[in-house]
Amino acid sequence: MEDCLFNGLIELPGVDYVGGIAGCIYSKGEGVMRDCVNYASVTGENHVGGVFGIVQRAVPEVRPSSTPVEIRWCVNKGEVTGSTYVGGVMGRALCDDANAGLHDDSTLAIKLNTCMNTGKVTGTGASSNSATGVGGVLGFSSCRTGVVSCANHGDVYANGAFRGVGGVAGSMGSDPTGAGLFNTFRNVMLAECCNTGTVDTGNASSQVGGVLGYQEEGNKSDVQDCYNTGNVKPKQNQDTGGIVGCVDHLTNIYRCVNSGKVEHGNATIGTHKNGSLFDHGSLYFLEDSGKDWPKATKISKTDFTDKSKFKGLDFEKVWTMTASGPELRSCQWQDRSRFVK
Repeated sequence: MEDCLFNGLIELPGVDYVGGIAGCIYSKGEGVMRDCVNYASVTGENHVGGVFGIVQRAVPEVRPSSTPVEIRWCVNKGEVTGSTYVGGVMGRALCDDANAGLHDDSTLAIKLNTCMNTGKVTGTGASSNSATGVGGVLGFSSCRTGVVSCANHGDVYANGAFRGVGGVAGSMGSDPTGAGLFNTFRNVMLAECCNTGTVDTGNASSQVGGVLGYQEEGNKSDVQDCYNTGNVKPKQNQDTGGIVGCVDHLTNIYRCVNSGKVEHGNATIGTHKNGSLFDHGSLYFLEDSGKDWPKATKISKTDFTDKSKFKGLDFEKVWTMTASGPELRSCQWQDRSRFVK
């Protein structure tokens, strides 16, 4: 599916699987959806996205695959409103089983690459802190999902008790089933993404982050090279985070920068599960943007444009320094002034 555009109105309260371009994509192993743009206001119930409501990967019948289902260069400009799985570009990523027919532990099942949202995203329906999410690009993933080089400039608001609410993604990753203690496969890959939109809630029980609301577990569950400049407003039962709201077991968070105001929480990582072990490093935040965090480094306003203060960031290949601070080289949609009028 490629080169699709919709400009109108989709208003379907009470209807599941609603998207500006497609409500549901179901692929047995592979597939590419690219260069699709939605300008319309989109309203639905569950699994609602500005471009795609849900993308689901089935297990191939013939042979294992090493190719993800990929959503590439897709953009949403309209407001998106739904109940439990709501995202500016995509509401939910889902796999028929944890392995998704993939032949190795490092392969992604579904990947969002170089996508953008500028519309307001609102989730209204979760009544308990269940496996649900609201995000500027992706609402919820219970699959081996990657979000790479994506940007959100729309405000994100969640009125229900969601597991995760985030500027780029609400909640990402699959919780182990059966006797497993943690996932060994590629569970989360969130890399080289940014958020400039305001994140807020009307319910204090959700986990809230400027980039990612809730990060599921696994030694291949990674958030890397991301930044947030948006305002993280709500006061929750647990601290919010400028980068990640809540971290599960055995995860990794590296080389991230926050300059957005976190009004009731920590400037980088909000909180973590009791007894959890996770690794993080090269985390930086602008002074007075939020509370401190172990291993995170506070940078003054006068030093925020000094490369030498951001040790660990790769300014040759990944990052670049601007008049307002570090930005990413590969995130084509990050300049808010070009896309939000």
